[in-house]
Amino acid sequence: IFNAISDIYFRLDNQGIITEISPSVKQVAGYEPAEIIGKPVDDFMAFDVGWDKAGRVFSRWGRIDDLDIMIKTKDGRKIHCSLNAHVLTNAEKKHDGFEGSLRDISGRVKAEQELKKANESKDKILSIIGHDLMGPIGTQKATLDMISDEIDEFSKEEMAQLLKTMRPSMDATFTMIENLLSWARIM
Repeated sequence: IFNAISDIYFRLDNQGIITEISPSVKQVAGYEPAEIIGKPVDDFMAFDVGWDKAGRVFSRWGRIDDLDIMIKTKDGRKIHCSLNAHVLTNAEKKHDGFEGSLRDISGRVKAEQELKKANESKDKILSIIGHDLMGPIGTQKATLDMISDEIDEFSKEEMAQLLKTMRPSMDATFTMIENLLSWARIM
């Protein structure tokens, strides 16, 4: 199982030195296990803080679940990984290091970033559409409010003229909405 898992399994001593790592580190980060064992975890994992502080946080909480961190690959790239780890204790219940796994979540992070961009574009388009519809609909509403509030003040001919002036705007708004609905069905 140790040789077959796709996630990176690792063990660290109390000083943050890597004491064991699964062969999957080659597939995920490009390193042979021998290149990593005996080295400080800081050389490979990009914590927001140094190992001294990260190790104290691990010790205090006892475990870390699904923490998004960056690891450095052999070719110099940084990839997003999900870190799950816990404190190891010996037979005397004393702190004896850390054990955990790293899962490459770069694909998920990239998909989330693309989704965020798509949502921003959608929001921008909806804002523009809303603005483009508010003008003509606002004018039509104001005209109808004026007619309904002062219906006794207008002659039949004046009302007919006001309604005729609204027609091109109503037709254009209706066409815009039809086009938007057609476009939405295509998407």
